Amino acid sequence: MRTRLSATIALALAFALACTTAGLATAAWAPTNANHFDGRSPDTKDAAAAHASQSRTTAAALTARVDGRSPDTQDAAAAAHATPSPVIIVGSTGFDWTDAGIGATAGFGLALIAASALALTRGREAPTTT
Repeated sequence: MRTRLSATIALALAFALACTTAGLATAAWAPTNANHFDGRSPDTKDAAAAHASQSRTTAAALTARVDGRSPDTQDAAAAAHATPSPVIIVGSTGFDWTDAGIGATAGFGLALIAASALALTRGREAPTTT
């Protein structure tokens, strides 16, 4: 009875830890600036920009400009001829509480698993009969 209870408690704690860790991992992958986050793919963004620029041009300009290349080839050619943007390296701004929380949760989970394993592997004493 005691072993079954210990196994049930260990399973419940492991499940709670997995749910908590999954929630922290989701928060860690959230965009840093959610107000300006655009979840569209790069191809969708390019198509929207092309559609916006085409709607501003006249019909005569569209018929004069015929390009038989695929959109990906056009994007690759534009990127090859574009001026590279400078790389800005930002230093650390201090202590990161998100990373600390993830580390603390992982450490707590490992300690919980170790304690559960120890509780489950302990030998049960045989009942004494008198």
